[in-house]
Amino acid sequence: MGDKQLQYSQLVKNRKVCCLCAPDLVNPNECEEGVFDQAEHIGAWSRWQGNLDASLMIIGQDWGGADFYVKYEGLGNDENSTNRSIRDLLKSIDISIELPQVGAMGSLFFTNSILCLRRSGLTGPTKSSWFKNCSKKFLLPQIELVASNVIATLGYKAYCSVMYAFGLPAKPKMENAVLETIRLQNGSLLVPLYHPGRLGRVSRTFEDQKLDWQRVRSALDGAFQ
Repeated sequence: MGDKQLQYSQLVKNRKVCCLCAPDLVNPNECEEGVFDQAEHIGAWSRWQGNLDASLMIIGQDWGGADFYVKYEGLGNDENSTNRSIRDLLKSIDISIELPQVGAMGSLFFTNSILCLRRSGLTGPTKSSWFKNCSKKFLLPQIELVASNVIATLGYKAYCSVMYAFGLPAKPKMENAVLETIRLQNGSLLVPLYHPGRLGRVSRTFEDQKLDWQRVRSALDGAFQ
């Protein structure tokens, strides 16, 4: 096992015992006595795409609720509109991935700003403390470990989490943030994007989001030096 995998395994172990956001959130390792948290990944989304050598890292807000986690046995739902939208957006920049229930590690690395689960429901209000707790303890180490060329954040809160993790000031609104391409201290290029889920498409049409994702393609191709 290489140094990178060893460091990742330790990070996973730390996440499995974290209770900073309890009792508001549920650690995946507490669901059904951890039966669906056996895979050595930091979270459910990384089980879908968890390549530690990925050139592209995608960071979402949070995975969802404990009930959905149990229902889909710790993997994403292939019919989830956000998952399907991300797959389509990646396809628009010539990156093909399988849907999550295939269970392949894939060529990318997916993670969330918040790694624990809501007690119920797939979506809902969030607390700033949840993001702050996870940003320094888990998100920053993941970014430094994977060291991808490009990081794409989905939605304003995911963007703010990365900025907070690096001690950088965030733009006040998503419409300001999406215009930026930011070189982080670790060398990765941060490309803030609107969230491709239902609420995100209210603010930014899917066709316009496809245009935004061309910035990811350009960053991967070395257009921003």
